[in-house]
Amino acid sequence: MVLTNVDVTYNETGNGANNGGGGIYTSGNLTLTNSEVSHNSVGTGNAIGCGGGIYNYDGAGASGTLLINSSTISDNTCGMVYKSTSNSSAGNGGGIFHTGIDTEYAYDVTINDSTLSGNHAADGS
Repeated sequence: MVLTNVDVTYNETGNGANNGGGGIYTSGNLTLTNSEVSHNSVGTGNAIGCGGGIYNYDGAGASGTLLINSSTISDNTCGMVYKSTSNSSAGNGGGIFHTGIDTEYAYDVTINDSTLSGNHAADGS
């Protein structure tokens, strides 16, 4: 996915399973240029709960490259995630959460001339 000169603002995932990427959820490559991702949020739930601004997932067979150029990632939030009725953990990645399952591929993240600020997560901004 390539996004240029866009504002991704004031979006929210609901509570429940697989809630990730309040602003952007993508599996595979993401290039963000001259853009803003701000004031997005991920609610609570029972599965993912990560990436208030951006959730980039390297699925099986995908390279999962994340490239951010001249952009702002700010004031995004990620709350608590409940894995089961007896086990919970904090949400991760207030601004960006980048993860993968396929160790054959590199999980490349490159950020150039950009601002990350004011992002909050229950466990890691």
